[in-house]
Amino acid sequence: MTKLRRKISKDEISQSYDLKKLLDQNKVTKEQRDLFYQLVVDKIVDRTTGGKDINRKKFTPYSEKYAERKGVDVNSVDLVLTGDMLSSIERDQSVGSGRVKIKLDGDEAEKAYYHTTGGKVPIRDFFGFDDSDDLKGIIRQVKRLQPKEQEQEQEQPGIDLAELRSIIDAIRVDFEEL
Repeated sequence: MTKLRRKISKDEISQSYDLKKLLDQNKVTKEQRDLFYQLVVDKIVDRTTGGKDINRKKFTPYSEKYAERKGVDVNSVDLVLTGDMLSSIERDQSVGSGRVKIKLDGDEAEKAYYHTTGGKVPIRDFFGFDDSDDLKGIIRQVKRLQPKEQEQEQEQPGIDLAELRSIIDAIRVDFEEL
C-alpha cells in the first residue's frame, strides 16, 4: 500500500499517479494512460454520487435548508446540484508519459477545496484516492492492456545467447571426440 498525495488549494485540486510504479512496468502506453484516467474518474464520480467520501464513509448529511433547496432528503448527499463540479474533472496533459494527473481547477477547484478542508461547508472529501490499495481493480484492468513490445516478447520468446553458445561448445567437443 502506497500513500497517494494530493495537491489541495483553492486554485487546483489534483492527484498524480506514477503508472510505471503502479503497474510495475517499464513502459506505459497511451491506451493504458487513457484507460487509467477514465476508470479513475468513473470511480470517483460513482463513489461520490453514491454518497461516499475518499475513505468510503458516508458523507455528512445536508442541512435541512440545503436539502429542501435541492429537493432531496438530508441523507441523500451526492455533491451534485448542477453537476458542474464532478463533470469538470479533467486530465492534465502536461505530465510525463508514465504519469497521469487528474485535476479540478478554477471555480470548481474552489468548491472542491471547501468540501475537502471544511469552512464554508461540512467536510465531504471526495476527490482522488487515499492509497494505492483503492486502485487495485483499476490497476488489474489497465495491466491487461500490455505495451506492444511486451506482447511481442511473450508471443516470440527471445534466444538466450549464453545458452546457445554453451550448446554449440558441447556439440563441438562431442564432434572433436569422434
